[in-house]
Amino acid sequence: MRSFILHNRLYIEYEAYGQQTELDHMPELYDTIPGSRDWPIKADSADPETISYLKRQGFNISAAEKWQGSVEDGIAHLRGFDEIIIHPRCKNVAREARMWSYKTDRITGEVLPKLADGYEHCWDGIRYSLDGHIKRKGQMAGMMIPKRLR
Repeated sequence: MRSFILHNRLYIEYEAYGQQTELDHMPELYDTIPGSRDWPIKADSADPETISYLKRQGFNISAAEKWQGSVEDGIAHLRGFDEIIIHPRCKNVAREARMWSYKTDRITGEVLPKLADGYEHCWDGIRYSLDGHIKRKGQMAGMMIPKRLR
């Protein structure tokens, strides 16, 4: 994903989308985004082998920080934008935005505090791209949490 923030609006202007993409095809996929080798890329910290491989291929890539509740904090951050503008060429981001929802209880129909699976891949990438902007819950209220207590 390539995104930027301007006047509390999140602009998503490019996507590199693939499912079960082989590791040696990742550089080609990333190169579909103009300037992808020039700008920092944040990736899933659970995949250090991919990060290491892409670094060796010339990408400025590093792991996004994760913590207990980072998905929920990231969603809260995304909801805090005045607007999220998705470029029409980002068809997968737009599709996931339409389909993204919370799980519901099968019996009661009550909305649960967990995301439904299947439409979060692009949004995971967008959350990673916002690494450093997303704050832990305690930090949002101006409260600093020492690292040793996190």
